[in-house]
Amino acid sequence: MRKPNNALLAQIEFICGSSGTGKSELIKQQLKTEKQVLVWDAKNEYGDLPGFRTTHRKDEFLKLARAGGRVAFAAPPSEFDFYTRVVWARGGCLNIVEELGAVTGTAKARDAWHLICSQGRGYGIKTIGIAQRVAEVDKTLIGNLSRLHVRRLAYEEDQVRMARLLGVPTERVAALIGYHWIERDMTAGIVTSSLDQVKGPPQKRPNGQGAVRNTKKR
Repeated sequence: MRKPNNALLAQIEFICGSSGTGKSELIKQQLKTEKQVLVWDAKNEYGDLPGFRTTHRKDEFLKLARAGGRVAFAAPPSEFDFYTRVVWARGGCLNIVEELGAVTGTAKARDAWHLICSQGRGYGIKTIGIAQRVAEVDKTLIGNLSRLHVRRLAYEEDQVRMARLLGVPTERVAALIGYHWIERDMTAGIVTSSLDQVKGPPQKRPNGQGAVRNTKKR
């Protein structure tokens, strides 16, 4: 049985925003420095990205995941449990789950997905969950977040809940338009936002992950 390395930092991020708010571009920026990546590719979008091999076959995904590198699994929601079991067994990777709301419920996470969210840190699993609505995402992921990144949300219910998680007034979340964002480092309690920048389009951060941070403690 594997032993966890509890000295590793937790890296669990949730990116939430309506369609067309720049979530995919943000992920592409974050991928630039990652070599070991497994992706739940709900819409079969990762095959054209540098270094990715995509498959819809379970046996091939298992083989490719074991070999290492960048691998995307484009499969129906019924195969999500298989995907998470492979990620948990593999360890040592960035785990990206697209369209999270389609494969998890709003209650406590189950099985291997629960292990990834609650214990993945010790086995080197970094996770990024992506969804259009927080109302469709499980409590286990939300309760273990190290970073929360929010873009424009269409539903008032989601705006209210995200404001509470971010620790900002609901009006700030409701004001998000275009590619603007608000982000909270859940560990440090630091909130940053592109809305705090000068007027105009968001600028790229020095680390290449979207707009420039304006660090403020809330």
